[in-house]
Amino acid sequence: MQLLDPHRIYVNGPTKWRAAEVGCPPALRPAACLLLAMLAARGVSELRNIYVIERGYEDLAERLNTIGAKVEYFQD
Repeated sequence: MQLLDPHRIYVNGPTKWRAAEVGCPPALRPAACLLLAMLAARGVSELRNIYVIERGYEDLAERLNTIGAKVEYFQD
């Protein structure tokens, strides 16, 4: 992976994604990118502080679940 500039990275795959626990960044696009990467990873990932995603994409978890994702909300 190579950082090209603040808006782009270059990934030379295949990349082996793995599950992780991550705090959501405060910006919508990076948060959505993290969520998509977590969907591609094997295992169970946890994305915390998802307010920015909920505000930017209405019912995103439900819409992703309709196309085969397994997204669940929980509170600790």
